[in-house]
Amino acid sequence: MPTYDAVIVGSGFGGAVAAERIAKAGKSVVVLERGPRWAYSNVHKTSSRNADGSIKPGADGLYRFEHAHDPRYIYSSFKDYLAPNLLVANTFGVGGGSLWYSNISERAPSRIFSGSPAWPAAWNYTRLSDLYTRVEGVYDAGTDTWTTPYKVYNHVPTHKPPRYNILRYAIEQVAGAGAFPHARVAVRGKGSACANYCQGRCRYCGFCTFGCINGAKQSMMMNYLYRAEYHGAQVWSQKYVVRVENRADGMYDVVYKDASFGHFLDGVKATGATEYRVTAKVVVLAGGAIATPELLLKSVSAGYLVNVSGQVGRNMSGTGDYASGLYLPSGFSIGYDGCTYTSTEAFKGRVIVGITRNLAASDGVVIEDLWGPPVGLAAKFAARLHDPSWADSSSYWNSTTNKVTKWKNPSLYGLRQKQLVEAYPKRAIGIAFMGEDGNDGRISLDGSGNVAITRPTLTKYDTYQWWLNEIRKKLPANTRFVETEHERRNGDFFASVHLLGTCRMSDSATTGVCNANGQVFNYPNLYVCDGSVVPRSTIVNPSWTILAVSEGISDYIVTNFPA
Repeated sequence: MPTYDAVIVGSGFGGAVAAERIAKAGKSVVVLERGPRWAYSNVHKTSSRNADGSIKPGADGLYRFEHAHDPRYIYSSFKDYLAPNLLVANTFGVGGGSLWYSNISERAPSRIFSGSPAWPAAWNYTRLSDLYTRVEGVYDAGTDTWTTPYKVYNHVPTHKPPRYNILRYAIEQVAGAGAFPHARVAVRGKGSACANYCQGRCRYCGFCTFGCINGAKQSMMMNYLYRAEYHGAQVWSQKYVVRVENRADGMYDVVYKDASFGHFLDGVKATGATEYRVTAKVVVLAGGAIATPELLLKSVSAGYLVNVSGQVGRNMSGTGDYASGLYLPSGFSIGYDGCTYTSTEAFKGRVIVGITRNLAASDGVVIEDLWGPPVGLAAKFAARLHDPSWADSSSYWNSTTNKVTKWKNPSLYGLRQKQLVEAYPKRAIGIAFMGEDGNDGRISLDGSGNVAITRPTLTKYDTYQWWLNEIRKKLPANTRFVETEHERRNGDFFASVHLLGTCRMSDSATTGVCNANGQVFNYPNLYVCDGSVVPRSTIVNPSWTILAVSEGISDYIVTNFPA
C-alpha cells in the first residue's frame, strides 16, 4: 500500500493551496481528483465524441475545452443535482471549480464577520485581509510592477461591452455614479493564442464558465497546482474517493476507485468494484461543499470517523445566488458614456464584467451583469424565452388548468419562438444577484446513499426584486423580465454554483465540523480545506475567500505537521 506524508482529496481552490504549501515544505504529497486533466487550450484541436455524443479525451489523455455550442458537451461535463425547484451544478477536473468559474476575484466585505453564524474567534477581517493580499499581491500602477508578488495573477480590466454599459447606465441612475465598477478578475490580458500548457490571453468570448479554450483563465493549474507539482506533489486524476478510514496507529487510509468521465448529467462516476488504498499521516479533504460532507457522511456510514460532529452537511449557504434578466424592447436606443446603444450584444465580453462592490458592504448584496449563453444552454438554468403578451389572456395564469394553458403561449413555439431567439443576443441582459442568505441549507444522504440537497432561505429575495424593478424602470419603456414572476416562483427556485459552509469552522463541535485551523474535531491531522469551512455567505463570488482561508489553514498544517 503506498504511503505519503499527506493525501489531499480534491484539487480546487482549497486542495491546490494545501498541495503547494505542504509539498513546498518538503513533504510527500498525492492529490486525488475525481475528474480528468483538461487541456488549457483548444485553439488548434477539437474534442472527440463517444458513440452517445459525450466527450472523450484525445490520444494524449487530455480532455479539451470547447466553446459550448453543443449541449452534449456541457451536460456531460457537469454533475447536476436536480430536485423540485432546485438545480445545483458541480464540476470536476484537475483544478476543480477553478476550471469553470467566472474568474471573479473579489474580497468579501467586512460585514461577513457580523451577525450569525459567527466565525471562530481566531478569525477576523484583519487576518483575512492579510491573506487576501498574499493571494492577490500588490501592484504599483505607477511603476507597472508587483511590489508584493501575487499567488494568482489578477487585475481590474477596463473592457466595456454594451450589456455592461447598459446595465451600468440603469444602476447609476438608482445608486449614483461609480456604483457599478469593473470586477477584479483572474484572467490574463496579455499573451497570444497558444497550444496546451502555456498562458494565452483573453479573447472576450464569454465562455469562461465552460472552460477557457484560450488558456487565459487563471485556474489552479496555472499557479498553485503547477507549483505543487514543481515541488514534487503527485496529482492522480480520475480517482473517486469513497471513504476515509481512521486507523489505530493514528494514520489514515484513503480508499478510492477509478473514475470515468463524460456521463450525461452525472459528469463523473466511480467504475468497477475494485478499491485501492493510500495511507498518510495527514489527510486534507478539499472536494468542495458537496463532495466533502458527502465523503465524511459515507465514511461514517461505513463505520469510520464515527465521532465527527453532527453538523456535517448542515449550515449550507448558496451565497444568495439568484439569476434573472431583462428583455429590452425592439428598436431601443440608449445614449450613455459617449456611445449610442441599440443592441445589448449579450454574447460579447467576459461572463461577468461589473459588480456593485459598495452594495456588498452597505446592504449585503451585489449585482453583476451576465454574459448571455446560447439559448440551448440558457435552458439548462431554467430560462425560457417567450413573450407573456402573446398568451391567451383569458386563461393564462388564473385558470385551474394553468398547468396546461401556460404552455399554449404561441411565443414558445414555431415562428414566434424563432423571432425571439434571433432577437435574444440583441435585446437580453442577464443579471446575477449574490448576497447574505439563511445559511440553513443542508447536504445529506438519501436512503440509497446519494446526495440530497435542502436549499437555504433566500433572505434577500425582496431586495433583489426591488433592484430588478428599479433597473427596469430606468431602461426604455416596455422593458420586461425574461421570465415572469410566476416562473421565478417567488424565490422558491434555488440554483447555485457557490455553495459554502457544509463543514464550517467553529469554536465548538456543537456548532461546526472543524476548528479555526480546519482540523476536524476529534480527529488529529484530518483537515478540511475548501469552501465548506467558510461559516457563512461571502456576499461576493467566494473564490478569493476560499483561497485566503485555505492559505491560513495551510499555515497551520505546515507548522504543525506530525513527525
